[in-house]
Amino acid sequence: MRSRAFIIGDVNKEENRVVYVSADNGMAFQIIKTEVVDRLNKTLGSNLYNDKNVLISGTHTHSTPGGTGGTALVDITTFGFVKENWEACVNGIVQSIMLAHKNLQL
Repeated sequence: MRSRAFIIGDVNKEENRVVYVSADNGMAFQIIKTEVVDRLNKTLGSNLYNDKNVLISGTHTHSTPGGTGGTALVDITTFGFVKENWEACVNGIVQSIMLAHKNLQL
């Protein structure tokens, strides 16, 4: 899964930043965002990124794997939740945010 992350922040306050992610998936689901934020905080050892400053947008493509929404109605076409697809989405988004974080120039 491909995604691109952009971090915009205040040079004087590290906590004043926002992450925008454009992900090549059908939609951005809360189940993905929650895990992305958890993994970022575990990796960085801080709560720098949270539910309020991480924004994930889906390009609404119909050519990415499904089964990542975590609800029966959304995942009906894949006959349920597909953990492997969900992991690919989460990992791709985390990697793009970590790359943006590493290259951040405030």
